[in-house]
Parts: sequence; structure tokens; C-alpha cells
Amino acid sequence: MTAEEHLTAVAGGDPALARVLRENLRKLAAESSNPAWRELAADVLAGRTDLRTAAASSAYRDLFSDAARRYQSWSAAQAPETLQRLAAAARSSVEHLRASLDDQGKM
Repeated sequence: MTAEEHLTAVAGGDPALARVLRENLRKLAAESSNPAWRELAADVLAGRTDLRTAAASSAYRDLFSDAARRYQSWSAAQAPETLQRLAAAARSSVEHLRASLDDQGKM
């Protein structure tokens, strides 16, 4: 399976979500202050590994666990309305991207 096929599979077959995932991996690879995240993102984008394999590997397990703990702590500190607003904004962005891809014949 190619890197693109893996990203699309992780995104549940949704081209818009796959694009968001790919863009976020590119940002991680280029801008993360953590070299482990940069390496992981670059490896996934290059097809040297995929997210599922990386998450299960001993090399990256702690990285994912730490990120999940930090997210959980952050989200617990947010008001429910804030989380709802952020989720709605994310859904809206993906819907706009889907519409754009559909208009381009890429959906």
C-alpha cells in the first residue's frame, strides 16, 4: 500500500480528511520542535511507515501516549462550549474542503 493509500485508509476513505491529515503531517515534519515528531511525520509521508504501525511500535508509543495525555489534560481544562465551538469549526472546514474537492472532481 502506498503512503497515500494508508493516509486515505486512516481517514476512513474520505479524501478531504486524508488531505487534512497529509497537510498536518507536512506541518509536523517541517515545523515540530520535537525531532521524533518530525521524523515520524517524514517517515509516514515518505511511505517508510504508516500511522498504525508507528503508533504500535515501541519507538513511537511513548510519543503518542504523551500527546494523548497532553490533549486530555488540555481538553479537560476547556469549557464544553469551547470544545463544541472548535469541533463545529473543524467540521465546517472539512465540509468546505469536501465541497471544493467535489467541485474539482476529486471526491
